[in-house]
Amino acid sequence: MPILYGHIRKVFSPDFKLQVTFLKADPEEQNKINWVKAGLPMVCGKFIHDDTIETSKRLMFSHQMHIKKGSDDGTYLIYPRKGETWALFKDWNIGWSSDPSNHRTFKYVMVEILSDFKQETGVEICYLAKVKGFVSVFRRVAKDGIVTFPIPSSEMLRFAYNVPSTKLTGAEREGVPAGAFELDPASLPTDPNKLCQPEDREADT
Repeated sequence: MPILYGHIRKVFSPDFKLQVTFLKADPEEQNKINWVKAGLPMVCGKFIHDDTIETSKRLMFSHQMHIKKGSDDGTYLIYPRKGETWALFKDWNIGWSSDPSNHRTFKYVMVEILSDFKQETGVEICYLAKVKGFVSVFRRVAKDGIVTFPIPSSEMLRFAYNVPSTKLTGAEREGVPAGAFELDPASLPTDPNKLCQPEDREADT
């Protein structure tokens, strides 16, 4: 899954070579520092420049991300944005960092981001479930009778990776719900057992 960020610094032509500086997590809270030291992926928060390479391997790139510059020079902020789709770690627990060797096989749930990130409140999300008969079409579902859920800023480590998607109108073909998302198939786990489906009623879109 795409969990390594890169800042494209320069494009060389005509051979199409890229100069890329990788970004590494720069957490400030101790629990996040422990998480990163344990080798677990941190995909939201503050990042700084790491190693720089030159490459012509275009297939190493997944998709473009939206970032903000941090208050300090050379820092970047990456957080979920309203309208995006992301994968969450299923059964996430901050305690994974104390025993990381037992938490290398992840399972995921897909979610829609309903609000932009705010430090005071985090983000609001809605769970997504696969539409029957489609490989990568997902729609909103309620979980335990609840449609929207908050993820506070203290739990942003629950996010596993960003998933490129297109919002559908319902006119694409029969059986496609209006407001559903077509997720990038390359961003879905190849093992179907690692993609968990919230089991509840469909939610209004």
